[in-house]
Amino acid sequence: MNAALDAVPSMIDRIRHDLVGLKMPRALEALDHIARRLEHGELSALEAIDILLSEELTLRENSRIKTALRMGRLATIKTLAGFDFTFQPSLDRDRIFTLAQLGFVERHEAVHFLGPPGTGKSHLAVALGVEAVKAGKSVYFCTLADLIAALSRAEREGRLQERIRFFCRPGLLIVDEIGYLPVIAGGGNLFFQLVNARYEKGAMILTSNRGFAEWGDVFGDAVVATALLDRLLHHAVVVQIEGSSYRLRQHAELIPFQSPDYSTVLRSTITAARAAAEKYPILHAVRDGIIEEFYFGTFEESSPGIDRRSMRTRATELGRQLVAAARQNQACQILMSIPGVGTITATSFVIAIEDPNNFRKSRSVGAWLGLTTRRYQSGEVDYDGHISRRGDRHLRGLLYEAATVNLTRSSADSALRTWSLKLRERIGFKRAAVAVARK
Repeated sequence: MNAALDAVPSMIDRIRHDLVGLKMPRALEALDHIARRLEHGELSALEAIDILLSEELTLRENSRIKTALRMGRLATIKTLAGFDFTFQPSLDRDRIFTLAQLGFVERHEAVHFLGPPGTGKSHLAVALGVEAVKAGKSVYFCTLADLIAALSRAEREGRLQERIRFFCRPGLLIVDEIGYLPVIAGGGNLFFQLVNARYEKGAMILTSNRGFAEWGDVFGDAVVATALLDRLLHHAVVVQIEGSSYRLRQHAELIPFQSPDYSTVLRSTITAARAAAEKYPILHAVRDGIIEEFYFGTFEESSPGIDRRSMRTRATELGRQLVAAARQNQACQILMSIPGVGTITATSFVIAIEDPNNFRKSRSVGAWLGLTTRRYQSGEVDYDGHISRRGDRHLRGLLYEAATVNLTRSSADSALRTWSLKLRERIGFKRAAVAVARK
């Protein structure tokens, strides 16, 4: 019995020596405590081994995650648990947590977070990146400006392909702040080369405060922007976030009302409402003093004496009135039954087209909007003219956005969507989007 007891210290020493050789520092630290619990009968031998190995594994996993976050430039850690979904009710919480299961990474898809500044786009992008790191995926984070600067520098040094291969290595590449800073000359082409190299080979998350219709302005080249979207929207999940800035929530009364999260939407709403009231008696409910005060007092004169909170409340009410009025208009009702077409798009279309009798053939509408060429047929004459730009540019953009939604985000089963998806596979996203917008 005494011999057995004397053997215990020497056995502990041998285990301690083996743990040092195996480079298991956390298990070494926990060994004495676990041995005492084992002597007191608090643990069985198997439980002691399990705890010892778990302690070491936890340390190694935490070290791996910490290193991967540092290598992936995820310096500021954000988590889904720390995101306030109640502040952004437009977000589908279940959809975000479905993304956190990382199926899009396995499928090499792109996730787009679009919305005004401060709505949580970067937070969600980083949080999904953290989840990917925890799952053992390689992740790299950078802003678009930093990414293009790195590619531009590599091109000057003759190392562009080497740098593109570097950015192709991570299983998930996060590109933040698209549209915030101007892209340098040639930057759009460099970014396209990277996107093309990663296409269907690696997942991406992109955040932007600009809609897809504005990417031509962002990259300074409509052709490059279209080519980018062709690849970035082919296998994509688009998350649109509408709302106020979370960072400025405690100082909302100090922020000028014409901030991007309100002015863009309200300008479209008010313009459509004022014009609709002129054309359709059923929409007269929205033509009142509120419209005049918002449109002239706020946007054009920025009246300092107006109560901002009151304005936002009344703006919300104006939006409700416009929605209710549009639902009473038969043409708007038909348009809003199409996936991707909302109140603004439907009302803008009805206003722009005005009277269907103005167009002898429906295909003339597409030509007027600049979505197709005008065809001339008379006797032996049969030729296509140039694409018109005389139509409503705002409406053209809205229809293109609606087509993009139909091709990428809509889950509604319809003949139009079935036709759209088949067309996309056959002729590519760009041409398919124009065809869907025209249809």
